[in-house]
Amino acid sequence: METVYLSYSSTKQHRLCPAQWAFQRLDHIEANPDTREGADIPVERDFGSWWHALRAVDAVARGTEHGSIKYVPDEISLPEGSVPFAEIKTIELVLDRLAAWWDHAAPATRAVWAERLGEDPVTRLRELDERWREQWALDLRYERPIAVELGWERELFVEHADDENGHYGLRYVLVGYVDEVFEDTRRGVVVARDH
Repeated sequence: METVYLSYSSTKQHRLCPAQWAFQRLDHIEANPDTREGADIPVERDFGSWWHALRAVDAVARGTEHGSIKYVPDEISLPEGSVPFAEIKTIELVLDRLAAWWDHAAPATRAVWAERLGEDPVTRLRELDERWREQWALDLRYERPIAVELGWERELFVEHADDENGHYGLRYVLVGYVDEVFEDTRRGVVVARDH
């Protein structure tokens, strides 16, 4: 029996275009990114990955301080690929890694990033973090992080069909990750946060 894994983005893609979803998810046919209309440097997506890494290490630090953290992933996904969490376990290490990437980025890439972000990504990420901490300072006092980048899955259904050799089936499983799970001690609830 074959398992088809579905994520929020894949179900969204299916709603927009079932044929495109089937080509990509079932037949494993990918568009050539160099020939797609609007092929571009994914600044916003990649900057979002750096933001997720920064928020993850911050949550782990806060959870460690409070003794509440129960799950930390072995690796964190960055635009350059997955890296061991231990290599970026502080905000400064995330910023250092981004700075090293930025220092070695091609001039054309640097120009696009600076144009889209209005400044270099290290300065932008640091300022964004400072503003986030300032905005949520009161709430953060009551948060006890439990987990970051916590994977989950849920079987949706199993489809059985007959073929000339007997039976086959497809098992559909919805998968995803929760960016952060924390206890809100002020309200007495556990919260799943999407950054």
